[in-house]
Amino acid sequence: MDAPASGRRRVIRLRYTIAGALAFCLGACVSVLPEADPAAARYGIEAVGSDALSGDGAPAGWSLAIEDPVATRAIDVSKIALVKSGSEYAYYAGGEWSDRAPRLVQLALVRSFQNSGRIVAVGGRTSQPIADFGLQLDVRSFEADATGALSAHVAIYARLTDVRGEVYGARLFEARRPVARDNPAAVASALNEVMTELTPQIVDWAIVTGSSSDDARQSRKSRRRGAIDAVPTNS
Repeated sequence: MDAPASGRRRVIRLRYTIAGALAFCLGACVSVLPEADPAAARYGIEAVGSDALSGDGAPAGWSLAIEDPVATRAIDVSKIALVKSGSEYAYYAGGEWSDRAPRLVQLALVRSFQNSGRIVAVGGRTSQPIADFGLQLDVRSFEADATGALSAHVAIYARLTDVRGEVYGARLFEARRPVARDNPAAVASALNEVMTELTPQIVDWAIVTGSSSDDARQSRKSRRRGAIDAVPTNS
């Protein structure tokens, strides 16, 4: 057997070995990636209708941007979260949110503010880039809680700020509802009920706080203009 032929066969065998190893590695990588369950039900968060959001007086003349919410990674997902202990999270199989839970909270609030008819312009930051006020949301809880009797728990810390970042108001909105059955459909329904309870509170608080703050801002501007006009000029 000549040496060149033997060397060529060794090179060919090495190539097949490497190709096989790469194919195995790629197959292993693909196998560990989470796959979407086409049979899983998808749930949303409903906006509150105008009947539950009515207020007195003309719509507020200022604009509002509802900022992208902040949340821990445990609930900033499309899976429906279940708290099994103070720090242990699990997730329901067979059903999930149609988007990340905090994103759905934001969309539901934007549409609820719009449904209220109590404010001239409201939207996310992309649609209201120079809004007079911003509503910052810290979604602290949005899950089923199994540390006691199974319940749906929502806690949202809201802050109303102006374009300079000055805070005009802050408040924690929190509520619970019992969950009838330990499955994703029942949990999603109960969390929607909690949002239906909290959303009118958030809308009313933000509009009342924003209107009083806007009045104060306009008053300060008028006083500053008056002070400037009162300064004598050299003739």
